[in-house]
Amino acid sequence: MFPVYVRYRWVEWKTKSLSEEAKSREFEALHAKDAPKVLETILRLRGIFIKMGQFACTRADILPETYRNTLSFLFDQVPPLPGPEVRRILEQSLGMPLDEVFDLFDEKALGSASVGQVHRATLKADGRKVVVKMQYPDVESLFRTDFQTLHAFCKLAQPEFLPVFDEIEKQFMSELDFEREAANLAIVSANMKRHYHDQVEVPEPISSLTRPNVIVMTYLDGIKLLDGIKAHVEKMASRMGVPMSVLLEELRSGSSQQAQKDSDQSAKAGPVINSKDRVRELRRIARLARFAVLTAWEDYTLPLARTLWNWTVGVIPALHWRVVPSLDFKGIMSTLVKVHGHQVLVDGVFNADAHPGNIFLLRDGRIGLIDYGQVSNLTPEQRVQYAKLYRALADNDKEAVEKTFTDMGFKSEKMLPEVVYKQAVINLDRDGPDVIPDPSMNLQQYNEYLAKVDKTITFPEGSLMIARCSMLLRGMGTLLGLPPVSIAQGWRQFTEEQV
Repeated sequence: MFPVYVRYRWVEWKTKSLSEEAKSREFEALHAKDAPKVLETILRLRGIFIKMGQFACTRADILPETYRNTLSFLFDQVPPLPGPEVRRILEQSLGMPLDEVFDLFDEKALGSASVGQVHRATLKADGRKVVVKMQYPDVESLFRTDFQTLHAFCKLAQPEFLPVFDEIEKQFMSELDFEREAANLAIVSANMKRHYHDQVEVPEPISSLTRPNVIVMTYLDGIKLLDGIKAHVEKMASRMGVPMSVLLEELRSGSSQQAQKDSDQSAKAGPVINSKDRVRELRRIARLARFAVLTAWEDYTLPLARTLWNWTVGVIPALHWRVVPSLDFKGIMSTLVKVHGHQVLVDGVFNADAHPGNIFLLRDGRIGLIDYGQVSNLTPEQRVQYAKLYRALADNDKEAVEKTFTDMGFKSEKMLPEVVYKQAVINLDRDGPDVIPDPSMNLQQYNEYLAKVDKTITFPEGSLMIARCSMLLRGMGTLLGLPPVSIAQGWRQFTEEQV
């Protein structure tokens, strides 16, 4: 990675005097050159570096689009183990031939990532479709070596992040216990069935086939969120007669421009726009309006008409009319935020690994939530504390945020009230332009800035996994082209149940 680092420093130095447009061209060329090399390095190192890549590519404020598109490969396309080796490992773990357990076992992996890979199968006992998740044989030693290396680097280069790093290490190592994951999966699945069965589905583990390195769980019929977004936008772009890349860029720029207008008071005066720019902007708005109309027709009106036809005439067989379920981006985001808020503040058992690779669009229109290796548990007392904190964050009560966060265990060298408040906000709630005043800083840079002003010593117990969950959800909002999301506002309704 050192040559990559040197190249970026060199381009940064040589473009100091150039215009922003010229700088952007230079860096885009460098991104295109080095992003594949970074992916290749991560795939060679595997282990925790895959996890780091997965997290980074959900954050548009950390990685440029070229890197995010390249590293999205890490969500579930890491090169898997070959079929014969998979069979050998599974038969050794289950203690019996696969033919005695499954009527059908697909040796081609459905997906693969940092800890293991998954395969489709059909149970011999009752014919249910299931997914078999298998852990890589050497993954534990690999993770331990990675953490030793990263701990040494962190101690040397960024010692202020050691408390955070130690907590992350403890949580990630727990992901290697598949029996623990299966137990958590059963709890979360039951909780979601009780409260959100009409909106989300979580797989159920088959307890008799759970082993320390194998989980067998029910199969969710759907497609990955990323694939659904791509298929939907590609279809709309084709109908509108514009390139998919153009429509995607306009969707993203539209949401980011609106977010900037909402946060920038100077926008009230309005920029000076020449006639050509005005025409271009009107065309862009017209395309976005047409996209919205086509989406509404495809996702709501047309299926409703077909359903009514089936009910009244009854000559058309009941089929899945939509290849892609409804892609109401705001609705998807709202459901994800709400469901995870219930898990954290009401259930006290939540998944901290809500990245796009773990979100599915099911054929029946619901959202599928998979991969429960990164589950954290909160005591009733902790849930009450976090409910108080999130209520204060939602109400923008700075004094209450500072006091509650401090009472919960946050400590820094100087205990500056503004830094205490900002640490709570950016880690647990939001990170839009109203929080990070310098537009040239991304989230990581602003965290480093706060550490220089007042170095963090300890975070409250449990906060780092909630922060991970919050940041991944906010990154999901960016991915869906939505304005900056406030997790506290989305979770405000659950605070009343605990406080």
